[in-house]
Amino acid sequence: MKKVHLFLMLSGLVLSSAPGALAQRKASAAATAGRQQARQVRDLAAQTTYYMVLLKAPKDPETNIEAAASVRAAHMAFLQQLRQEGKLALAGSCPGADQNLHSMYLLKVTDLAAAQVLTATDPSVKLGRLTAEVYPWVGQTSGKL
Repeated sequence: MKKVHLFLMLSGLVLSSAPGALAQRKASAAATAGRQQARQVRDLAAQTTYYMVLLKAPKDPETNIEAAASVRAAHMAFLQQLRQEGKLALAGSCPGADQNLHSMYLLKVTDLAAAQVLTATDPSVKLGRLTAEVYPWVGQTSGKL
């Protein structure tokens, strides 16, 4: 019985190493590599660089309610304008995350310098109500995460 098993195993090795089987394995491996490369290209194309703006509250916040409301209204109008121009992907406040972290938004602009210039025109930043930090952020727009 042992000889039969040994014979079958050796026969399988010989057959699997035959030129046709070897060529088939190579073709299969090449096809798999091609699919993986195509998937990587698709995944890279599905990535978009955004610019994440973190808005931080000053240590001494504005105590004048009317002045704070005026700056907030100007800030909201600024964000609405960015949205209409297609430059704002997402915006929102960050309640409870950190005492200094006030809110954030994602800009969809050409580069970091453009994001920094645009952020500097935000009325809440321009008037010193909030300070801003801008970071590149690569987001996956489709496909698997």
